[in-house]
Amino acid sequence: MTRWVVALLLVFGVGLTIFISAHRGSGETSAEVQQTQDDYYLKRFSMTVFGADGEVVQVLEGRQLTQAPNGGAISVAQPVVRLENAAGDWSLSAESGRMNAAMEQGELHDVTAVRGDPAQQLVIKTPVLKFDLKAQTASSSSGVVVTQLESKIESQMLEVDMARHRVNLSQEVQGVYFP
Repeated sequence: MTRWVVALLLVFGVGLTIFISAHRGSGETSAEVQQTQDDYYLKRFSMTVFGADGEVVQVLEGRQLTQAPNGGAISVAQPVVRLENAAGDWSLSAESGRMNAAMEQGELHDVTAVRGDPAQQLVIKTPVLKFDLKAQTASSSSGVVVTQLESKIESQMLEVDMARHRVNLSQEVQGVYFP
């Protein structure tokens, strides 16, 4: 009987030693490891959204897309978004972006949006652009510069309603227009 107790204690002690040394070696707890690892990532990716008629509606490309653990926020490095519709095609590029897990709401940083052919391009630049794809809205309160050919408009705020094709510039709006 004493041999069984000694053997059982020896096995328990070896198991406990292995467990402790495995967790002590990294200096991190398992919770810390889980918080720093991503659920998944894609490098040099391209995602295309098609409409009901099979036509391309939106293309999202980027250097890297990463999702936080447990279905959390999605981060995108150097995203490029192309929106294609009857009202005109847009191309948005940014240094970085974050979206919710459903990819419906988020914000882009250091944004340049371009619409139209090179001879008549409309260009919008802003440090931060927040968007809601479900509501079809976008906004910026961090300063906006809109240029087309020689014309230039600056504003502190931008509100875009994509469903109604409306853009509202407000707060400290100033500009120069050349027809």
